[in-house]
Amino acid sequence: MVLSTVASTAIVITVTLYCMAALPAIKEFCYRFVAASRRERVKGVAEEIMNRTGKFMLGNLVTSGIAGVATFGWCAATGVPYAAALGIFTAARDRRRRRGRGA
Repeated sequence: MVLSTVASTAIVITVTLYCMAALPAIKEFCYRFVAASRRERVKGVAEEIMNRTGKFMLGNLVTSGIAGVATFGWCAATGVPYAAALGIFTAARDRRRRRGRGA
């Protein structure tokens, strides 16, 4: 199980780094399928979408960190055992998207 987790993590990191490095080439390849008359407009819209998505993801990461730190602080102040573990768990769970289960 440990070997599987390490291998999976290594694969995810490798593919992520590869996609980040190759993103400009991938975008240019995809833009070739758009009519030349609309290509500049599509590039502008695609860049705006990527910028806003990145800002959303960064904001989500920050709020997850704040939730984890706040949980740790509250648990440590009130004497709850395993405060650090609960803070990390809260931050990790806050990162997960919630789908279709109310607000």
